[in-house]
Amino acid sequence: MKKAEGEQLRPLYLQSSPSTKMLVPIFTLKLNQKIFPRLVTVGHYDGKHPSLTAATNGGKVFIHTPHHRMSSPSPSTISTARLSVSSSDSDITLLSIGQHVTSLAAGKLDPELDQDVLVVGTQTNVLAYDVEQNSELFYKELPDGANTILIGQLADMSKPLAFVGGNCAITGLDHEGQDSFWTVTGDNVCSLALADFNSDGRNELLVGSEDYDIRVFQGDELYAEINEAEAVVALCPLQGDKFSYALANGIVGVYSGQERFWRIKSKHQPICMAGFDMNEDGVPEVITGWSSGKVDVRSSQTGNVIYKDTFSSTVAGIVQADYRLDGKEELICCSVEGEVRGYLPASMGMVSQQHSLSLGPESKALQELTKRRQNLTIELKNFEINEKCRYRDVRTFLAFYRRRCGHLAASLHAGPHGCCLCSILVQVQRVQVSTQERGLKNQTPNLREWTSLMNDLPIHWVTTEWERSTLCTFTIRTATPCSGRRRTRES
Repeated sequence: MKKAEGEQLRPLYLQSSPSTKMLVPIFTLKLNQKIFPRLVTVGHYDGKHPSLTAATNGGKVFIHTPHHRMSSPSPSTISTARLSVSSSDSDITLLSIGQHVTSLAAGKLDPELDQDVLVVGTQTNVLAYDVEQNSELFYKELPDGANTILIGQLADMSKPLAFVGGNCAITGLDHEGQDSFWTVTGDNVCSLALADFNSDGRNELLVGSEDYDIRVFQGDELYAEINEAEAVVALCPLQGDKFSYALANGIVGVYSGQERFWRIKSKHQPICMAGFDMNEDGVPEVITGWSSGKVDVRSSQTGNVIYKDTFSSTVAGIVQADYRLDGKEELICCSVEGEVRGYLPASMGMVSQQHSLSLGPESKALQELTKRRQNLTIELKNFEINEKCRYRDVRTFLAFYRRRCGHLAASLHAGPHGCCLCSILVQVQRVQVSTQERGLKNQTPNLREWTSLMNDLPIHWVTTEWERSTLCTFTIRTATPCSGRRRTRES
């Protein structure tokens, strides 16, 4: 895959500009439930009210339903009922799976019902559950496992399917658990998405896998393939043929068909992605949740950060729903510690709410202190980097390692005053030395001068033990600070 013209791989910290605004949540929840990364969804299980759903400890899935109470199971299904109300929060019900949950999705699977179905995957099977009726729809064994699940409809298909990505295979299950789609892929499937990849008005299936490839399927046939640099952990449709992607090594970017728009690299790992029109310009932005707890909103056109926020723990998932039932769609972000924050687009809440939610001078003072803390943190990090190059004493570190043909190498790291650059070729009864000192021209000391110099270092030379055919090369490096930056010079 060729790099798009003008596209650069840019470090993450270069993308934040002084105009970046902080996201201000319109609501915050503390659910007191652990949330597994990448296992978060929202379902309208009664057809009306949104319910936040996520995998948690003990082989369970919790369902947060603040606006609606689940119905009791019918006598015919009470033996298979898996839902129970949490003892700590009446708004939370727990779905017992009995195995470690590996994937999770909610959506309209039965075309005759106007309500969502919850589909849960484990390492060996898939469960489709009717949350409203508290009953199973189907339970199916899958030897390839269920790494990720996507509910949607491909072109030329008459009904939606639950696409299950496993070990080198993708299976499509209907609402009765019947196999209606099956194809193979190159490696373990990490992510799935539906997007109009070739702008023909019909959805294609995008598959990200551990073999560093993004594969595009039309039906069960491979249509296109894009090579990347690491496992593709997230895929998200944006608008038209655009989609965003995230890699396990910290790269996030956007494609338009097979043309890459941009990509950035972070030292942190991206956990989840979503597309949401945060600034209401008619174009969805790329929202990414990171292992560091950061949530950033990037322009899908340029990759620049527009808004950001930070959790105290890893971001587990990002979804969207009208969770307050006021007719406004919110962006909902969850952390692994169970903290949930909802955000409105800029014109609705993110800028205006920043003032309407203020409690007076205390709130403004808190914002000012937060800003000062961030600036001081950056200044402290820069100071620590500079101090690494300012040695109070001359420190000697000698590292030997063997190279082919019997070569050896040694590195000397000294303080600001150790500016020697030396290259020594040692053979039996013969020493060749060239040195360069700061402020002096090149000079070649004799063997006696060199021996006197080396006597000050904890190095023991035994030249008579080397064979005549052996050639040993020693390199001495020095690190000298210059304008706060560390520079290493070597011969």
